[in-house]
Amino acid sequence: MSILNQRDAIKLDIDLMSDKCGFVLEQLMELAGFSVAQAISKVYPKESNSNILLCIGPGNNGGDGLVAARHLSHFGYKPKLMYPKPPKSQVFRNLLQQCSQLDIPIVEILDLEKCLKDTNVVVDALFGFGFKSPVREPFVQILDLLAKTSIPIASSNPSLILTYLISTILYAISVT
Repeated sequence: MSILNQRDAIKLDIDLMSDKCGFVLEQLMELAGFSVAQAISKVYPKESNSNILLCIGPGNNGGDGLVAARHLSHFGYKPKLMYPKPPKSQVFRNLLQQCSQLDIPIVEILDLEKCLKDTNVVVDALFGFGFKSPVREPFVQILDLLAKTSIPIASSNPSLILTYLISTILYAISVT
């Protein structure tokens, strides 16, 4: 497995969506979301891990999470969505509509802590590789709760590690 840094991930996205490669955003979201759903189904069998909470951010990584939710629903899991910011792009709205057609419930941020008690796996689809610090509310609250949980967190781009903890460390260094 290769791990890409932010610069290389952005370059790869640009290359894939160039005229040379011919991919479009929706295809890349579909591939990423399906991959996350497949990985979860292999590691966390639905018989004992059916309750999946997907924390959805406002960008393309959030779109990946919506695709994952749709596939997890088709695989027999019981996904729930928590997205604190309304969608801006038509692609995102289309994906939300698809989830709505599958009766995938929406969890309000105020109910997040309660919802985590009945969750077997969390999918972190909050921030993608294009994220720039600092983390703002309501995402600070969400990441704080996720940092405290012992529930497994699945992600193609772990917001908690790559954004929140790093920005917290950088802040602590700048203060000292």
